[in-house]
Amino acid sequence: MDRVLVYPASIPRSADILQTNRNVLIGLGMLAQEMLGASTVASGFACTPTSPTGMNVVVAGGRIYSLQQVDPLAYSTLPADTTDLIVKQGIVLGATTMSCPAPGTSGQSINYLLQASFVEQDANATVLPYYNSANPSQPFSGPSNSGNANYTTRQDTVQLTVKAGTPATTGSQTTPAPDSGCIGLWVVTVAYGQTTITTGNISQYAQAPLLSNSVMRGVQANSFNYGPDTGAANAYAVNYSPAVTSLLDGMVLTFEAAHANTTASTFSPNGITASPIVGGAHSALQGSEIASGSKCEVMWKANISSWVLLNSTGGSLQIPPSTQSNQAVNQSQVLGVGQNKQVLTGSRALGTNYTNSTGKPILVRVSASGSAAGSAIGFFIDGAEGQVSVATTSSGAIGVAETVPPGSTYSVTASGGATLVSWVEYR
Repeated sequence: MDRVLVYPASIPRSADILQTNRNVLIGLGMLAQEMLGASTVASGFACTPTSPTGMNVVVAGGRIYSLQQVDPLAYSTLPADTTDLIVKQGIVLGATTMSCPAPGTSGQSINYLLQASFVEQDANATVLPYYNSANPSQPFSGPSNSGNANYTTRQDTVQLTVKAGTPATTGSQTTPAPDSGCIGLWVVTVAYGQTTITTGNISQYAQAPLLSNSVMRGVQANSFNYGPDTGAANAYAVNYSPAVTSLLDGMVLTFEAAHANTTASTFSPNGITASPIVGGAHSALQGSEIASGSKCEVMWKANISSWVLLNSTGGSLQIPPSTQSNQAVNQSQVLGVGQNKQVLTGSRALGTNYTNSTGKPILVRVSASGSAAGSAIGFFIDGAEGQVSVATTSSGAIGVAETVPPGSTYSVTASGGATLVSWVEYR
């Protein structure tokens, strides 16, 4: 950041003061950009009904941070700087009262958009004393003793306006979009015959770039990335403040779910087109992964155009099938879950190889009849012999049962004249 040098006994110049002001403006603007980014954000501007209530609302003072030219007009003797851009702060200290009258047609309602814009203007015109070289003890009144006033302040402020939507049948009215150069802050909805505005008629505009806390407090409280769900079951929606305006790969957002999910679900932040929510296996949700009232954490994964549900307190966790010994298994890999007893005696034969292609373990139970003492059957998995059953009498019943891993081959061999009686699989 530049600083102006001055020296003892040097003749003071107006440019020294002006350039110092500009340098400070640039330094603060760059610091604000580091903290807030280059997109317009706002802070404050709380909206409440008037007291006593009527058809007006009051917008409290606030600040707008907006990327602007350093000086669009000459700054006294300094030339304009329209090339360089910095974040400027527009400030309005006092409250503003805004009128939102009811529509004049029965059965209709109207949405009013309360919007704000950054405004820079020169103000506080004053007739200044100027140096009179002919008579220094008698200063001129204004430039060249013209009596003309000069602006003495370059103000960065905020202009608040109301933009009325089109009245329509109650429930079908829409909110108008902000005007060019403006940001939407609040929506006030009023119906035909209404005589007072209450807090229930006021809602934050979905794309409002409002900071709900100071930056440090917001980071500590995670308030910038957290909000309540305003959607429906299986269609979750949250209005974050400041608004999420675009999706970035790896972006993590959190919300409190208003409903449990019952099937595949979607998520939409600040009115952005809803995209699927998938689980840790990158598969669509099936139900109960999101619990009502739970704190949910989702991450945008750009290459699959989906939100990955990282966590929902109290919800079921979707995981991919395990492939290594120290990994968790999912339900599809658990023996007995979702499986049924199947009698396959008519389609199975002793001495034949079969493959478990179900994707999970199966239980195979085979019984045979020995024709003589010493008749036997043996169970083989991937060519390795496992359980063996040997008849002890001339017609003794023999049987084997084994769990076959997914993807493995299995067979039952017979010796000594043993014959198949039954073949049952749990698969």
